[in-house]
Amino acid sequence: MQESVTEETHFKFIRRLPCCSCSAPPPSQVSHISRHTDKGMGTKASHWWTVPQCHNCHANGVHMKGEISFWGDIDRVKALALKLYEISGNMELAKRITNGFRHQFLGGKFKR
Repeated sequence: MQESVTEETHFKFIRRLPCCSCSAPPPSQVSHISRHTDKGMGTKASHWWTVPQCHNCHANGVHMKGEISFWGDIDRVKALALKLYEISGNMELAKRITNGFRHQFLGGKFKR
């Protein structure tokens, strides 16, 4: 992982991506992955454990259903978050990766 990407810079990058769940256009919310990460009681996970989500998928999906119920295989979304952190700033590659994630792992089950 590149340590030089600041939290603020990475969050700006994440917000400029389409939703990784339903492809809603930016701006996206920064959705933290909590399961099996460095999140502690009363703290958010580190900034590299984040993915872009629209308000609906973030609030009505992850927060209402829970991470495991919403995502299914949490390791896949964690891999997406780490990949996005590795390429932080490369918008075109990130769009391709999130699109591939949505189609391959989520089967396009989320619709806007």
